Amino acid sequence: MAERKYTQTQVKRRKEVQHDGETYIRFLGVLRYSEPNPDFIEKPEGKDTRTAKQKRKTVWKEVTKTLEALKVTKGRKSQQKKDEETEHNITIALETWRNEMESEQESGARESAADMFTTDYVDQYIRQLQDGGIIEASTVRDYLMTAKRLREHFGSIKLCDLDPSDIQRWEADKRKSGSSASVVGKCHRLLKSACKRAVELGDLDHNPLDKVKPPKREKKRPNALDREGREHLTSILADMEPTVLVVGAQLSMYTGLRRGELCALRWRDIDLDNAEIHVQAAIGLGNEGTYEKTPKTGSSTRTVPISPTLDKVLRQRKTFMQSQCLKAGVSAYGADFSKLFVLGDITGRYCSVTVLSRDWTSFAKMHNIMGNQGERLTLHGLRHSYATAAIEAGADVKSVSDNLGHSNTSITLDVYASATRDGKRRATELVEEAFNPKPADIIDLDKNGTEDE
Repeated sequence: MAERKYTQTQVKRRKEVQHDGETYIRFLGVLRYSEPNPDFIEKPEGKDTRTAKQKRKTVWKEVTKTLEALKVTKGRKSQQKKDEETEHNITIALETWRNEMESEQESGARESAADMFTTDYVDQYIRQLQDGGIIEASTVRDYLMTAKRLREHFGSIKLCDLDPSDIQRWEADKRKSGSSASVVGKCHRLLKSACKRAVELGDLDHNPLDKVKPPKREKKRPNALDREGREHLTSILADMEPTVLVVGAQLSMYTGLRRGELCALRWRDIDLDNAEIHVQAAIGLGNEGTYEKTPKTGSSTRTVPISPTLDKVLRQRKTFMQSQCLKAGVSAYGADFSKLFVLGDITGRYCSVTVLSRDWTSFAKMHNIMGNQGERLTLHGLRHSYATAAIEAGADVKSVSDNLGHSNTSITLDVYASATRDGKRRATELVEEAFNPKPADIIDLDKNGTEDE
């Protein structure tokens, strides 16, 4: 059982009983504690359609125990004084039990895995990772959503009763019912990770997931813009004002930055003199909302070149924000301005990743921005478009991988190196030129090369 603090106490159902000539108050002691609500959903932009349960960030749980306390009936004290001492004895009994419970928690005592339901153990595992700083808020949010899916089937199955055949059957049924391999794969990996930890702690003798074959990952080609799609989008953006959405879209399509990295860019990260962007932070999304964090991996901290088109867009955005600062009477230059977010306002606030994605979705629908897989292009699809366009144009994979912030080139090749029609045609043209080089131009010796023809 994960360490918890009992922040509320309560006394219920009082009854007098006799023991050895003394009167005791028998009562039901109640200790209450709060836990993160796995059903919590952040408040959406616009109309709030969440249920009351989905609005609560925490849920209250309680444990109970029948306790007894001596009722003060003897002595020459007033009845009021006796009643006060009786209440004091009840409080002592309740607090003693509370201290015993918290002492067990702090000493690391845990319920036996045999007495814990699987998803309770998974929830405990997630809390331990969170409390230990092993996973960040955005990962906690993702894990809790996955744990909620596991609860549908494993909520009533004890950890020690997990059966590999039952797990394999459940995963197969989820795929048949329409769940993607990615979703089922997340469930598989979280449950396997929790069971692995249970083995390490001695709560399980073996990991039942070792005998379960995970769903085969779908090799899905990224939905990116083709040449016509790129021309269509750039023609639309060319005549638009440098708003957060317009600049965010062009930053993504010309640099391949992730949406969290886009929202975290400050003007101090933009070096227009040397045409470089220094990616040093990202905006994450957790149960408590958005927050600023370090980039996804070590390789995600990087320097990305600025293209001429993007240079023009960024200068327009900078000029626009500086004019807003001057109108508001705040510093438009120097250190104060450099702290402002490129995709933000002059008060210092950044654009939320959810807001940027939502606005792009509306924009793509309005202008019919479609990818090469026949699907509406998402904001992340602009990152895909950058990568596929670069590789299609013949850029070396190592440079593309570095610009994308991938930890190694194999990730880039695995995701983006599928052949395109234009890419195959270009490859054929290069081979043709290699096998059949064009002859050098021959100068007519009867002419000196300088005469007009």
